[in-house]
This record gives sequence, C-alpha cells and structure tokens, in this order.
Amino acid sequence: MVKLSDKFKTRFEVAKRLKKTVEDSYARSAKAAPQTECCHVNKSTLKYDVRFHSRVDLDNVCLKISGSACPNPIHLDEGVFKEMKDISKTYPFIKWQYFGSEQGVMTNFPVFDDKEECDKYDPRYRPFYVETATPEAKDVVLVVDISASMTGEKLYIAKEAAKTVLDTMNPKDQGIRGMQRICPVIIISVRRPIS
Repeated sequence: MVKLSDKFKTRFEVAKRLKKTVEDSYARSAKAAPQTECCHVNKSTLKYDVRFHSRVDLDNVCLKISGSACPNPIHLDEGVFKEMKDISKTYPFIKWQYFGSEQGVMTNFPVFDDKEECDKYDPRYRPFYVETATPEAKDVVLVVDISASMTGEKLYIAKEAAKTVLDTMNPKDQGIRGMQRICPVIIISVRRPIS
C-alpha cells in the first residue's frame, strides 16, 4: 500500500525535475524556435486519451502567447519538451504540464484543442502564477480618478487598470474592506486580516 506522503513526495520530485529543466533551458538562453500556438494546432493529430478526458497530442507541446507579451519572448527549448514527454510516460498520474513565463508565454503539454482566441490568455493573470509570483499577502489601496477630465478612453483605461489590479490579487490578500467615493476619486482599500 502506498502512503499518502509518498504520493506527494513523488509529485514534488517531478515538479523539481521540471523546474530544473526549465531553469537549464533559460540558462542556455539560446533562441529556441517557437512551437505552434495552441489555437493553431493541427486537429487531425489529436487523439482521445482517457487520462486527459479529451483529444490531445502526446508528441508535442503548444504555446499560448498573450496579446500583451513582449515582442520577442524567450521560448523553452527541446530539452523541456523531451522532459515533459518523459514525465508523462514515466508517471502516468501526472497529466497536464505547463509553464507560464513572466513574458506572457504559456507552454502546454500535451497539445490540446484550444478553442480560445490566440492572444486572449495571459498566464500572468492566472491564480497559479499570481500565487507563485507574489507569495506574501499585500495591502492595497487603489485610487481611481473619476473627475470630469476622466472621460471616454481615459476613464476606460483607468477602469481596466483597476480591474487588472483586482484580478491579479493573491488569494491570501483580504477581500475589499471598503470603498469610498470622495469626489473626484474612488478609493478601494484592501487589507490583510489582522492576526
């Protein structure tokens, strides 16, 4: 009988193995050729796999590149792809493997049928990334200018920026404690719980 602690240990070792491979890929800093974006994969290469409960291609990886990614992002090299494939074969209980970079590129294994528009996904706004990038809880005060000069495009941009801040908050951050409207600004205060 396998102990629960052994299951977690194995998964942790697999994560460390993949982390090292990604770090090695970055250290080589060679310009790896970008792979196919997930939204453009050849669907004829996808086959149903019971482990993933969907059609996948276990021989390749695909990318999700954010519309706000830098113009020439670093791509992971073939060593990472080989490692992901090997992990999948060696540890069949490990399913989806992915890496989200600070440049807005998400590398996915295996390839899947992505129905989302190519540039709509940004890993930097996903909970897995936010929790890792900002492990400490934060205190946030967000001030939005709503004066008469803030109309049209300016107000839209300010609102979108505020939404981005709120969407990328760490789950450890406390929810909104208060919102005040003091002309001509709105102040949203977010605080950690007091221990």
